[in-house]
Amino acid sequence: TWMEEGIGVHGQPLDSDWLGISYEAYVFNAGRAFDISAGGGFRGVRNNNNAGAYDVKKAGAARVAFEPARKWKSFADYFELGFSGYVSEFTGRRATATAPMLGGNGQVQIWSADVTYEKDFGERRKLGFRGEAAMAHVGPGRTNRARGQQGWGYYAEGYYEFWPTALNDSPFGKDFNDPRLVLAVRQEFTDLDLDRFDQSDMSRTTVGLSYRPTPRTVYKFDFQMDVSRAKDGPGHPDSGSGTFTDAFLFSVALGF
Repeated sequence: TWMEEGIGVHGQPLDSDWLGISYEAYVFNAGRAFDISAGGGFRGVRNNNNAGAYDVKKAGAARVAFEPARKWKSFADYFELGFSGYVSEFTGRRATATAPMLGGNGQVQIWSADVTYEKDFGERRKLGFRGEAAMAHVGPGRTNRARGQQGWGYYAEGYYEFWPTALNDSPFGKDFNDPRLVLAVRQEFTDLDLDRFDQSDMSRTTVGLSYRPTPRTVYKFDFQMDVSRAKDGPGHPDSGSGTFTDAFLFSVALGF
């Protein structure tokens, strides 16, 4: 989770029957990380409340979203394209021979594009897709001893909501107004440092089935498969230490 103190604006300058355009923009505290490692990724630049709200350096983030298919209900009930960016200066430290990570002061930039698609077929059947791709760059500032870092990643997820009528009188359906089952497949990839080839270059495939007795409650059963592209090097911080790592996951989420 990335949280900072700041101020933002949002709005919808165009809201017609055929096209919707919305925006949101924020200004908040700049990054204050001391280092950014290939294993930890760009989350190391987070402020984590280390800078005061009146610091002279600031960061900015913005997103613009388009809904170009409002008239094409035969194609989609909801279709959105989004484009976003984050730019921040940060204060770091000089790189050394024993700590050859990014040092000094510099700037981090993250640019991404995302898509969301939903089509409701009625009778508790809905098809959906969402995905996002992002590029990130960290550049050294006022020190020649620091090195830059670039990375990229993406995720693509398709899902299908349904409800078998055979379950209407079962304990999973008889006491709920609109229960759903959701079958989902997700593919994602991260390369946190394009100049290095190690196990931080990770691909992940997840196949899962979710049970939603109410819109704000979900029980998830997932099978997750991680594959690192390199056989040597440190393991990914979010995965196991092997080249191939499989796991069964169970989770419960409640909304309020």
